[in-house]
Amino acid sequence: SITGFILKNKNMFIVDKATQKKRLAICKKCDKRSNKFLGLFNYDSCSLCKCLLKAKTSVTKEFDGKCPLGKW
Repeated sequence: SITGFILKNKNMFIVDKATQKKRLAICKKCDKRSNKFLGLFNYDSCSLCKCLLKAKTSVTKEFDGKCPLGKW
């Protein structure tokens, strides 16, 4: 199953906690951070790519986990 594959190979998709925290700290200081996801929900998101920051900062670059401004 896809879930099984992801769980067995999570290092291909998910960064370690230290990397995620470092990325999130950078995003929290960014002027492109928004606290309204899709204009409705109170979640931190990027106003450029529209991704939820907690999710975006957790995935590897190969899985599109990169800052649209190149900050990390």
